[in-house]
Amino acid sequence: MVEHLSSLAALGRPGRPDEVAEAAAWLLSDRAGYVNGMTLDVDGGTAPRPH
Repeated sequence: MVEHLSSLAALGRPGRPDEVAEAAAWLLSDRAGYVNGMTLDVDGGTAPRPH
């Protein structure tokens, strides 16, 4: 299943836990202080979804 899901991503590989953690850390940081009401997809570039 992981191989199939990885093939759907533009990067062609599964995401690493540290990559997801970096996105979460940024959202929790002061650098994202003006960000609200959005979804940050950490998905390796899978097919675009309508927002």
